[in-house]
Amino acid sequence: MSCFNKVIIMGNLTRDPELRTSQSGAKVASITVAVSEVWKTKDGQQQERVCFVDVDIWNRGENGRLADLCTQYLSKGSPVLVEGKLEQHEWTTKAGEKRSKLRVRADTVKFVGSRPQGAAATTAAASSAPMPPPAFAGSLQPPSTQDETKEDLPF
Repeated sequence: MSCFNKVIIMGNLTRDPELRTSQSGAKVASITVAVSEVWKTKDGQQQERVCFVDVDIWNRGENGRLADLCTQYLSKGSPVLVEGKLEQHEWTTKAGEKRSKLRVRADTVKFVGSRPQGAAATTAAASSAPMPPPAFAGSLQPPSTQDETKEDLPF
């Protein structure tokens, strides 16, 4: 039997990315993406359902900086498109109850909106790293071993 595990979501961040370091020393950024579905009922009433999706973004490989870049350039309200895979996390509470939750492990994170005007000057002044252009819609992917670039730019 064949299996296929691919997730593509687009929505807005519900909070700023949180960067942490795993026990193995790898960096991972955690975000939550609000994905809305809007429709009209038979009587013309507009309905909306929001799904909140937790996403883990890992730094991978020698030059993998995806988690760092997302933490640097994204903030609450940022529109993003995430491609990745579903992972099920299981744990036991202090009371001994077993819990589980589905999360997305991001392979690709794309900025799909323009950055806020006020944030551009503040962030540019506070950081020496290059800023994406205002209408940046590029992909933040760790370079593959076959197609590594020498540039240290996120776009």
